[in-house]
Amino acid sequence: MSTTTSTYTYWINGIDATYGDRGVGARFVESITIKRNDGAALDFDSELPTLQSETVVPTIGSIYSGVAGVYGNRARARGFSARTSPGNLITVAIQYDTQYVVDPCDGVFRLPSSISYSTVIRSSAAYRTGWSVQPPPGSDVSADIGGTALAGGQVTVPQNVPQVRIKASFTQDAVITGLSSAVSATNYANKLNSASFLGVSAGYLLCEGVNIVQTQHEFYTVQFDFLYDFWAHHSQVATLDADGRIQTTSNAPTEVKWKRVERSSIDFNGIYGANVRLQEITERGFWLPCPPAP
Repeated sequence: MSTTTSTYTYWINGIDATYGDRGVGARFVESITIKRNDGAALDFDSELPTLQSETVVPTIGSIYSGVAGVYGNRARARGFSARTSPGNLITVAIQYDTQYVVDPCDGVFRLPSSISYSTVIRSSAAYRTGWSVQPPPGSDVSADIGGTALAGGQVTVPQNVPQVRIKASFTQDAVITGLSSAVSATNYANKLNSASFLGVSAGYLLCEGVNIVQTQHEFYTVQFDFLYDFWAHHSQVATLDADGRIQTTSNAPTEVKWKRVERSSIDFNGIYGANVRLQEITERGFWLPCPPAP
């Protein structure tokens, strides 16, 4: 079936559709043939503004207006190619795509999200070994840690403290959630977790920062950088005298405490916006099998 505008008549030859998993999205290529109503040759380059004003060819970034099932209202025009055909006809291939996919479990549109982990080591100076008081995740300072002074008295020995860097990434649609709105995610920066998050108890996880980067088209990524620390971000600190020197007994520090930089805390689970399903598929890494019905 053809459609006629003031200047042109066109008809759809067909649509090629490709559907992918999360992170792949969907792609459509619509083929249309166009001719001028006056029978003259069509110069696609010079007539493109008219073709677009008469909605024969879409403007880049516009929503797909054809019939493409559930994805049609999410796919946007990304580009097109044109070739001449006999009879003063032009055949145009219009490319549409989207990063949205439909969750097979609840039918909701989803954008990519993921969690990644990497292990690192930090070096921390230690005055004691075999301490009886563990680094307190809920406090910035402890009582004397106990244990045995290391050989050398006031000399510290470097200790390797295991850490895990965790990156949580979420693709966002700037048409729905503008970049200025995403800036609120930085409220998590330089805070400790106040509740269990990703299986990590409160006080052990630090949000080092949030990165917001435009990736492609209308999409951008919000990445949270978390750091787990085996000592809950504490270090051994010897108590000082008024003159700034370490208090000593028998040439060893009299008192050693766990101390860390004072920080406020927040529930990191809030990054999911109370979306239980988003949290589930992000932390699991895949969305199947579907959760049982309530």
